[in-house]
Amino acid sequence: MPETTKYHFLSDLISTLEADGFIIGTGKHLQLQELLSKLPDDLSLESLKTLLCPIIATNRQDQLRFYELFDLSLQRVRQLEQPTEKSKTKKSKDVEIWRDVIVILFVFLAAWAGYILDWNIFKWWGNPTFLLLIALAGGAIYFAFQALPKWWQRVAYILLLTVMVAIGQLLKRQILPDIQATTEYVTVKIEPGGTTTLAIPLEKDSLLNVTLCDGSTADTSANFGSFFVDSIGNFTLVAKDSFSQSIRDYICVLAHYQIITDTTYFVLQYDPPAEPDTESVAEKTAIAQLDTMSIPFPRDISELQIDLDQQKKAEFYRKNAWWLKLLIISLFGAILWSIAQWRERKRRRLVAQLEQRDKPPYIWNIQSEQAEELIFGDSARIVLNQLRRRRLDDAYKLDIPRTVEATVRSAGRVDFQFKQQTSPPEYLLLIDRHGLNDHRARLFDELYQAFKLNEVNVVRFFYNGDPRLCFNRRYPNGLNIKELQHRFGDARLFIIGNGYELLSPDSGKLSKWASIFTSWRERALFTPKPIANWDRRENYLAEHFYFMPASIESLAATLEEFSNIEPRSPQELIPRLEDAQWRPIEVEGDIISTLRKHYDERRIQWIAACAVYPQLQWDITLFLGREFSNDGDSLLTLENLLKLTQLPWFIEGEIPDAAREELLDYLEKQGLEQHIRQRLHWLFEHAPKPNSDSVAFDEYRINTAGNEWRFTQNRSRRRELEEELTNYYAAGHDLDAVVFKYLNRERSRLDFEAPENWKKRIFNRGDAFFGLRDWVWALPLWVLLTMTVLFFNPKYELCRGEKIPYQGMELCLTQVTDYLLYYEYQIRESIAQQNLVAADSLLNYARQNHYSTGMMEMKPGATKDTPLTEAMRSVSVDTTSFLRNLSVYYYNAGVRFYNTWQHFQDSIRFELEKEETLPQQQESNNIGISSTLLKYQEWNRISDSLAAAGCENFKRGSQLYISGTQGVGYDFYLAIQKLVQKDRQLRQ
Repeated sequence: MPETTKYHFLSDLISTLEADGFIIGTGKHLQLQELLSKLPDDLSLESLKTLLCPIIATNRQDQLRFYELFDLSLQRVRQLEQPTEKSKTKKSKDVEIWRDVIVILFVFLAAWAGYILDWNIFKWWGNPTFLLLIALAGGAIYFAFQALPKWWQRVAYILLLTVMVAIGQLLKRQILPDIQATTEYVTVKIEPGGTTTLAIPLEKDSLLNVTLCDGSTADTSANFGSFFVDSIGNFTLVAKDSFSQSIRDYICVLAHYQIITDTTYFVLQYDPPAEPDTESVAEKTAIAQLDTMSIPFPRDISELQIDLDQQKKAEFYRKNAWWLKLLIISLFGAILWSIAQWRERKRRRLVAQLEQRDKPPYIWNIQSEQAEELIFGDSARIVLNQLRRRRLDDAYKLDIPRTVEATVRSAGRVDFQFKQQTSPPEYLLLIDRHGLNDHRARLFDELYQAFKLNEVNVVRFFYNGDPRLCFNRRYPNGLNIKELQHRFGDARLFIIGNGYELLSPDSGKLSKWASIFTSWRERALFTPKPIANWDRRENYLAEHFYFMPASIESLAATLEEFSNIEPRSPQELIPRLEDAQWRPIEVEGDIISTLRKHYDERRIQWIAACAVYPQLQWDITLFLGREFSNDGDSLLTLENLLKLTQLPWFIEGEIPDAAREELLDYLEKQGLEQHIRQRLHWLFEHAPKPNSDSVAFDEYRINTAGNEWRFTQNRSRRRELEEELTNYYAAGHDLDAVVFKYLNRERSRLDFEAPENWKKRIFNRGDAFFGLRDWVWALPLWVLLTMTVLFFNPKYELCRGEKIPYQGMELCLTQVTDYLLYYEYQIRESIAQQNLVAADSLLNYARQNHYSTGMMEMKPGATKDTPLTEAMRSVSVDTTSFLRNLSVYYYNAGVRFYNTWQHFQDSIRFELEKEETLPQQQESNNIGISSTLLKYQEWNRISDSLAAAGCENFKRGSQLYISGTQGVGYDFYLAIQKLVQKDRQLRQ
């Protein structure tokens, strides 16, 4: 028989017997321990039935009941030991295996989360990859704190998962390189009449095709000639034979790949020679051209282009969303299943570890290091004096002085005189103790200790219901009543108990074996039963004993009568007793109202404080009594404790759960519960603690953890205590019913009562808080995660604004500045085509629809009296860059017209000078004169239109510059003045 199993069985058997009404005192505990020490180790548990029964049972009925409880306890221990043995054989391999499985699953999940993590497609709150990352972080942190005992292991594991996320990202970039769309500018110098071929900058990725930005492959421009692109990535420009002015413009080319599109701008530039071809023109005329301005706020329209690479990724997520969701759901299910299995294996191992405690002590008796001294009143001091009063013996002794005196008086005739001898009395005190926590027995034991300190010749024994076997510390195995009579037959016998065991159950009179008590000449029986409840049994006992109620004054009165030659009967003395209990305390209504009929408020608080701890222990009761004592008015008196023992709770050693709840509610309303629990926690911390490998250690930890859980406000500490209590409950230990109820939540009439067959599948032991099976929480959690993943459908669109096609690109316009940039390019094209009406229309539309952000602000000059409609205005966007750029576009267009007009004017003057050198006879030719006049008129008309166009562009640019900067555009006015001056000179 394993040693552990034997002690488990005995502990369960004793608890079962005490719960059924058997009284197992210290003496029987010591007898059991002595018996077990002499039994062989290989003795089976079944053989203990007949060996233990004589110690526990005292009659045939008790014997049959003992056999029934023995079989039930043996069956229960066998069931508990079976999984324990299985756990011990497997040790902790199952726990380690499932823990490693969870570690590996989280590592793979971290790598995969890093691989699919994308920072650019979605906002973080709408990103399915971030959802996976958040779930990973929460689960990993929970697992790290549950499975890894040391802090550095937890930190290392979380860092490992972080590294795996980074590795997943790096692996993704190696397998799927992140190719970004690029925009490049290539400057091309134009030579008149020349052909230029340039290679378009290409990526290493496979090229699909090359087009111009409008989608075509060839085009012709009136400014610089024709151009085209081929399929292998070349750009070819065929320039015109001659140019009348400097040129700077661009051609947009797109290179289409599988996932991106690159943009290349070929910047065409022509600068005319410094020296003119004709010397005569250079000598006569100095060409004064205007230079174009650079764009003050250059922005590229490609900035608004939707990234095709990211768009393809979004398409991938949209097409494969269900497969990704299925993979996430499966992975979540695998992790939850692994955690459930790991917790189950961990619980089994924990049960095996907790069941290994088998060393003494077996019960935790709390002992306060601060001795709580009882206060003995006047009644106790009277008893003490009477106990030490000498008594008269039956022997007589010759009294010589009196004999001499009597002989003298009788004239020499001898007259012997005798005197009765006296001796210090001996006392035999038998106390009926119902258990280790019987406060009344402990009270009279304290009284006995006080007698011993004051040199009273008293011997004390305890008995458990049956006085035929009595025991004390000197005789732990006990002495029978015959041995006591033989040893202490001359002592005064005092019995503290109801004495019902002395009566025969058949006749109700004194049993034959109890007639031995009549051999004591002075004997008294002090019953704790209230006087009003005395019946014929008390009458039978009063025929053989000096029968009195159990109180201090009763003891004093009895001692007084034992000293008298003719003692009075108890019926004459009982009415004079003030500390005797006349009527029982019967609960009528609630507990507090009943107690107020018998105790004052301070003593009620003392009783309620004793209900905090699940057991009524003597040291705790005294400790709490000192807490409620005032200076000069201590509760720790014999009278108060005797009155306290009138409650049957303090005899049985525990308060019923229903009464405890009422008392705790009373303490809570009084604001005393937290204080009492904190003081008890201090007592537990300073009291001697049982060894960690003893049977009593589990009781110590269960009660201290339950008490601390009720008063601590630290959430992390509460979770630790709940986990510890859960472990003890899983190991089969019984928790404090009141604390467990608070943990388990009180029932309500609205609660759904599960059938019994459900409880077997849902609960490990039928209780809802600690005994839940793992699948009960894992399955709903998995269903919740599944529903979250299935119904989580974020928008996969990259563009949150308006999509607009433009020159083969797809633009995304979200902000006001995006719209202004788009209209800037539209107006720029209209200016280049000199479609000024369209440019004005686009500018007016932009002003009406995009010059305001939609928000309102207070006008600077508004006051509180200004009407709201006049005080508020729309918050305007900063249009400086938009207007400055447009003004420069107009200026550069005007410069081109101005330079063209100036070249044209020089050409007209050159032709006029050449006409003056023609022969005079041609002047007489009417036909020639008329054709020349027509040609000059056409030239002047063209010159005027060029000047008008240049002046119009300068004016428009100047207006936009002024409205955008609130300043004067001097460049515009200077250009206009040059144009007007030059025109006047030529016309003169």
